[in-house]
Parts: sequence; structure tokens; C-alpha cells
Amino acid sequence: MRKIIVGFSLIILLVIGLMGNVSAANATVTLQTEKQEVSKGSKVEISVNLSNVKTTKGVGAFMGTIVYEDKESLKFEKIESQNGWSSAFTYNEDNGKIVINKGSNVTQSETIFKIIFTVTDKAKQNLVVTLKDMTFSEGIEDIEIPSSYIRLTVKEGDKNPIPNPEEDTPKPNPDNNEEAPEGNNNQNTNGTGNSSQEDNTATGRLPQTGISNIFVVVGIIGAIVLAVILFVRMRVSNFK
Repeated sequence: MRKIIVGFSLIILLVIGLMGNVSAANATVTLQTEKQEVSKGSKVEISVNLSNVKTTKGVGAFMGTIVYEDKESLKFEKIESQNGWSSAFTYNEDNGKIVINKGSNVTQSETIFKIIFTVTDKAKQNLVVTLKDMTFSEGIEDIEIPSSYIRLTVKEGDKNPIPNPEEDTPKPNPDNNEEAPEGNNNQNTNGTGNSSQEDNTATGRLPQTGISNIFVVVGIIGAIVLAVILFVRMRVSNFK
């Protein structure tokens, strides 16, 4: 009986260890800029920031889709990678897909890249930029991230401005009936780092390393079968 208890204890510890490898991993992505109130003809830099990384290995690759509803209002200029994220990223301007990776797995908060637009003369008053279909790779499995968005308000210019101190006081944005997309709505900050750009077609899956979930499941099933075999053999030996 003592051998049976010891055998089952070892099997239980093995199963718990395997289950630890498939524990839920998560991270947060936010879109941030220095000013959410912009002028026609001005440049807008939107930082894509990573935070709240909950994974033992960290994340080393990112894939997502950039969506801005009105391309007559925002003219895409370029993407700049940040903080050592690869300058050899791929971005397809036609469908908005971007894939970017880093040589080492990241566990701390940092800016991944910046999206740079120019606000056109045809820009409407309220603009929304969204990053959706986001996925990180931690080496074992892909981590899906909820969509994140940021809202921009375009200021109406005055052709013959008259100095007035009261005009410099920020005023609340007018209400509108536009529904905000699902995801995170972010506050105003900005990230820094080195930058470069390369436009290519973003296709394929994120690079994977380590064992996959199917091997973990097979391992758990094998451990259970082994436990049953050990139990039967020990009972048979006790009867002899």
C-alpha cells in the first residue's frame, strides 16, 4: 500500500508540472500619443506600448492589424520600430497587417513601435485609430490580445486669427453619435527609442519555439495511463 501511495504521489506531481506549462499567459497593448487634439496638416505619432506581461518566458514576436477608418483624413507616413524591436518588420499598407519581433523575450513594459500619420486638409473632426487581431508569441503558444484604439479630435483652423487668451484654454470636445470600437481606450503619453522602416507583405504565423500544447496533452494522458498500469501491477503483486 505504501508503494501505491508513493507511486500515485509521483504521478500527481508530474501532471501538475505539465499543467503549469499550459497556464494562461497575457499582456496589454495600448495606443498613446502626446496630443489627442490635432490640427490639419500636422504630424501625429501614435506609440504602441506593451505592458502587464504575464508569462514566464516573456514575448518575442508581435502580429496585428492597423485600422484607421478614414484614409482621406489620415495619410500614413511610416512605422518606426522602438527599443530593439526588429527594424526588419513587415507591414502591408493595403490590409494594415504588421509583424515585428525582438531577439530576446520581453517581460517588462516598453514601446514596440510608432505609427506616424499626417492629418490632411480633408480631415473630419473625430478620428479613430485601432490596432486589432493582436497576437504575441511566447515560444510555447500564441497569446491573443484584445483590440486597442485611440480617438483624435481635429481642431478647426482660423484663417485670420485674432490673439485672444481665452482661446488658449482647452475646451471640451463636442459630443457625437459615433460608437467607439471595442478594446482599450488610452491616455496621453509617449514612448521613445531607435527607429527604422521597411514595408513588405505581412504573412504567415509568428515564429514558435518550445513544446506545443498537443505534446503537453499527450504527456498528461500518458501519465494517467502509467498511473493505472502501476496501480494494477502493485495490486497483482500484493495478491501473490
